[in-house]
Amino acid sequence: MDSLGSRDTISLRKDFNKKKAKNKKTDQSTLLTSTKFNLTQFIQNNNLGKSSEHDFINNPELYRYKFEGTTFTEDNDYAFVLSFSPKKGSAKFTGKLYINESDYAVLRAEYQLDEGEKLNNVNLKWLLGIKVAQNNKKGILMFRKKSENKNYYLHYASEENGNYFYVNRPLKFIEITKEDKDILSLDLKFEGNSITKTEFLNLSHSLVTDTDITKVVENEFKLVSLKSYDPKIWKGYHSIEPLAELKRFKVKE
Repeated sequence: MDSLGSRDTISLRKDFNKKKAKNKKTDQSTLLTSTKFNLTQFIQNNNLGKSSEHDFINNPELYRYKFEGTTFTEDNDYAFVLSFSPKKGSAKFTGKLYINESDYAVLRAEYQLDEGEKLNNVNLKWLLGIKVAQNNKKGILMFRKKSENKNYYLHYASEENGNYFYVNRPLKFIEITKEDKDILSLDLKFEGNSITKTEFLNLSHSLVTDTDITKVVENEFKLVSLKSYDPKIWKGYHSIEPLAELKRFKVKE
């Protein structure tokens, strides 16, 4: 049984909570700052040259590759198609790679966790009554060549992450006085799955100078919340065809 002292964590006394709330100072980041941070992290995590998550690119000795044929990509690049699957126990993913015939760059990567595989598995079910595991991870990455050189940039990315969680443990709140006194006892038990989906699309890419960067003014903005898929949002942009799942998107009232 876990015991939490009210002096350090929580108290049912109104005067204590009011005083604590008054003295607590929070520094909330703006929407612009948080969006920039999340975007930077997402792009870095999907950088095939540096990311440790995509070991089917950086650690080919872990995987078995099979030539599936050739095809033309959305940008009319001629590409070799390779499927991959785990060769060693530490490998986790299956999928396909589309390799540029001219410079062997990865133009597109499709990946998903192999059946039965998990990431970041923490099983303390019998010791602490807690179990957490990432049991779902899949995505699509698409890259385009920069106009100014032979390097590539992330044009499109779709990522889905799923986590399983389980908690089963008793919990007790006490008031710390000269004689500790029980205030509330609970038996917590719940389990479930959470899924997060993220899509990224680079609508345009161009070379800028240091002078151009100094002239940039970052303005606060408001997010556009949609209750259903709206094709008008993409009007005027040359973008890829939306996924069927996006077209079916609708918020339930």
